[in-house]
Amino acid sequence: MQGQADERLGKEGWRLFVGGLPKPLDQHSSDLEIRELFNGFAVEAVSEAKSLRKLRGWNKNAWFVFVDLCSPEEAQRAQMKLNGINRWGGRLKVNLATNRAPKPSEEW
Repeated sequence: MQGQADERLGKEGWRLFVGGLPKPLDQHSSDLEIRELFNGFAVEAVSEAKSLRKLRGWNKNAWFVFVDLCSPEEAQRAQMKLNGINRWGGRLKVNLATNRAPKPSEEW
């Protein structure tokens, strides 16, 4: 199983960036809430929640996670359904993950 995970590190399209999240109560709660949000999609893993506030000085709902899905097609399907929805008092940003963090000028 570890070999598959290592193999995917070089593939694009499996991982989604999910931003605009509120501060989680704890990691377990965050994982459950994200998995509930992605109900109906084949989620393989959810990363630890991180704060852009600490990185960039942003205000509320400046937390994010990465969500790994079973295939690039599944990731695209989830992105199309979830990007821009209102949840937890803000608008979510769901995009294919890249090797860069969002810029402060990019809106949630």
